[in-house]
Amino acid sequence: MASERPMRRIGPKRTAGSRDGLTRTQAEARLRQLIAETPAGRPTSERLTLGEVAPRYLRYLHAKGRKRSTVVAAESCLRVWLLPAFADKALDAIRAEDVEDLMARMESGDRPDRPGRASKPCGPKTVRNYVGTLSAIYHYAQHPRRRWASQNPCDAVEPARGRGTRGHTLPRARRGDRARRRGR
Repeated sequence: MASERPMRRIGPKRTAGSRDGLTRTQAEARLRQLIAETPAGRPTSERLTLGEVAPRYLRYLHAKGRKRSTVVAAESCLRVWLLPAFADKALDAIRAEDVEDLMARMESGDRPDRPGRASKPCGPKTVRNYVGTLSAIYHYAQHPRRRWASQNPCDAVEPARGRGTRGHTLPRARRGDRARRRGR
């Protein structure tokens, strides 16, 4: 059975006792370099848009038995923010800059489905969750069986930062009261 992988000629093979040609180690290093330099392209007919992948991702969540709240949150995120912004864009055409622009729109409340009408701005946690949903869709699309996307633009984006509300949420004066009640 013939392999479906393309065979590439990297260079001449080194013969025993000769200094001409590539050793096995050199040939493997050169092949790794070529693989890293060559973008993994898909035929135009197989380039999927976010609008085509989103329903498949939601079916995947259902099939995996995810909680109803998880599926509803993903549907809402897709309906309100991601699909209005990226529905017609191919997965490989969405760049980190596009995701950063969408994050800025979320933080200002400028919804893509309501141009010109202001809505409530999203908080940092919500922005992180929505970018996380987009990243999860990309991880789903990058699975070795699918390979619909070659890279995840969310990996190159800094997460939205809050005002440091992690940890203690009680006012400073009450923190000591709580510790005293515990016997500390």
